[in-house]
Amino acid sequence: VPDTDGELPQLFVLFHGGAFVAGNSRSRQAKFMYRYFRDHGYACASVNYRLAQEAPFPAAVQDCNAAVRFLKAHAAEYGFRAERVFAWGESGGGYFAMLLALSGEDFADLPFIGQDTLGNVSSHIDAVVDFYGLMDEVEVPAQRKILGIPDFVSDIAGSWATKYTKDYKTISSYFFRRNVTEMTQEEHDRAFPAGYFGRTAEGPLDIYIVHGDCDIMVPYLQSAEAAEALTRMLGEEHVTFRLIPKMGHASDPLYDPE
Repeated sequence: VPDTDGELPQLFVLFHGGAFVAGNSRSRQAKFMYRYFRDHGYACASVNYRLAQEAPFPAAVQDCNAAVRFLKAHAAEYGFRAERVFAWGESGGGYFAMLLALSGEDFADLPFIGQDTLGNVSSHIDAVVDFYGLMDEVEVPAQRKILGIPDFVSDIAGSWATKYTKDYKTISSYFFRRNVTEMTQEEHDRAFPAGYFGRTAEGPLDIYIVHGDCDIMVPYLQSAEAAEALTRMLGEEHVTFRLIPKMGHASDPLYDPE
């Protein structure tokens, strides 16, 4: 929390990236963000969730949802306003932040610690800052082709994580324990933020999306197409998309204060 007197106007809940199989609440990118936010008047909470090797989807999403509800339940204790909760995530964390904001109470079935005495609260999120998050795995191959990103280049870039894929075609498929191309439409629409585009979000929602145009891991078309769909859904005054030139996936300059 910032070094300031009085109630804090809002809380940022941060979700780290790591392709669903790596990272933690003190990841390099999370530290960049919570140090900056804290120094500029925001309370911050950085969340750990079960990684794919610990439990498959939807466990991690339920953990993130439970964390939001836990924090809201303790808002008075920590000194921030429960009705002003924002989410930030990068890469896989961007997926979590966006999915939570759009899915309402769909993943609120895991009790948070102390819920039996504190009572349940809404997991509604008021705003999302999404850094190069995965929106729809099914569209990635076609988007890479459009952008001229050879499969072997992305395969090399993501080779660090292949030890986790086992018998699955992609890391996301391992996370779901089901190859994404074999999902039913209903399964797909529950699993990815894109499945919620076009639905009515609970209450006001503002979305700010950042992506580098040289990202070979998560094609920037994931964010561009999401921004277009969300603008139709929420209105252009509620959605901002920034495409940053010459930036790759998780590039440090994306975390420059400017």
